[in-house]
Amino acid sequence: MANNKSDINITTVNINGLSPHSRMAAVKYIHDNNIDICAFTESKVSADDNRLQAIPGYRAFAKLCSNSTLSGGTALLIKDNFAATRMTILESNKIDIVWILANITSIGHVLIGSVYIRPNSPQEMAEFDRSLKLA
Repeated sequence: MANNKSDINITTVNINGLSPHSRMAAVKYIHDNNIDICAFTESKVSADDNRLQAIPGYRAFAKLCSNSTLSGGTALLIKDNFAATRMTILESNKIDIVWILANITSIGHVLIGSVYIRPNSPQEMAEFDRSLKLA
């Protein structure tokens, strides 16, 4: 739990689909625990989805599901008081990955990523490795 100005709270949640119920529970959790940055995997969001954009006090950076079955997907939420820029140059169309460069006041610039790799997918793992090497 963050208790001084140099602490930040980061969490990751495999949300397994951002249903209205899971969205409500996630919003309550991040607000109740003063989460600064939250990574959601298996968000299962599509291009016309705004459920992540409407979380008060946070900006969302989402990678939409890269397949037609709407499985996977990933997103990063970061509090509005931190500057953040999406780093699409590090991302790939072959996997669900999102990168941001965040300016955390007490720390400086930090590169943060979130990825969803489907089970038993060596091709996606190799693409993730490629992205990490770029970072």
